[in-house]
Amino acid sequence: MDITFNTAFAEQLQAAGHAVLALPLALQVGNLERLTDPQDAFWTWQGGESAGQGFQRSQDRVRQLKKVIATGDTLTVWVSATADDQLGYWWLCVLLGAAPNRLTQVTVPLMGPGPTPGTWQTWAHLGEVVLPVERTSRRDIALTERTAAGVAWSGMVRAASALRVLLNGNLVAVPVTFYDNLLHAQQRPSRSAQQIAEATWLSLPSGPPIWWYEWRLAMLR
Repeated sequence: MDITFNTAFAEQLQAAGHAVLALPLALQVGNLERLTDPQDAFWTWQGGESAGQGFQRSQDRVRQLKKVIATGDTLTVWVSATADDQLGYWWLCVLLGAAPNRLTQVTVPLMGPGPTPGTWQTWAHLGEVVLPVERTSRRDIALTERTAAGVAWSGMVRAASALRVLLNGNLVAVPVTFYDNLLHAQQRPSRSAQQIAEATWLSLPSGPPIWWYEWRLAMLR
């Protein structure tokens, strides 16, 4: 079973014949304890769903993954250099625990040759990458590394931050105000909150999803 934390990339893998499970957990934003808390405010804002629907959808996917783990199937997790993917990988290692399943990690670079010779391009996340992908790295994850990833996840949960970002390749917890300057820079008298959020996301597509910027604007106002 292939695992990815990006729905668009999962659709590509499925079209290429992979058995794949998408887990769009959006772990770079919100309280990480929400994964077991249906009352967390995150579920009210995410994707426009009701709190109950969002939480239930997440739980259904996790239950599906647990069933796959119980079969002993090999898991292949696709990741890139984003906060969501790094956190998702740590979370997956915790869920696996000491289970005997083989875990293989495929790392996809977010830069590569452009559509025309001599050009170079970058992508914000796996959802922008188009298969087939060149220069991926594939490796099996030992139980000791899975345990270390679990420790890293536990530390991030204890930090109880509202946001997590990759800075110079390191995943760090940051305060909820971290992106406020970007939001202020996009504010115009003629722009609605949705337009401000969209403009902010376009300026930093590897950051939080648009709905998170809309939530933050509501809090600021």
